[in-house]
Amino acid sequence: MPGNNSPLAWTGTSIGGDKTADTCSDWSSVAQDVSGQGGDADAADNAIWTDYGSTPCDHYGHLYCLQQ
Repeated sequence: MPGNNSPLAWTGTSIGGDKTADTCSDWSSVAQDVSGQGGDADAADNAIWTDYGSTPCDHYGHLYCLQQ
């Protein structure tokens, strides 16, 4: 999960840009026991902006829609 001052960007992707199963139940859940893949919206590093780790779905963040 991004640091305290960094905004969360929900991506549902891995570092390489591949879709992950971590999507907060297809972005329909806000439950604490469900997770989503997110990145750090302020990161300059391409890997971190898309994949900073799995985060509980009850956190607020931007939703980035990506198309391959």
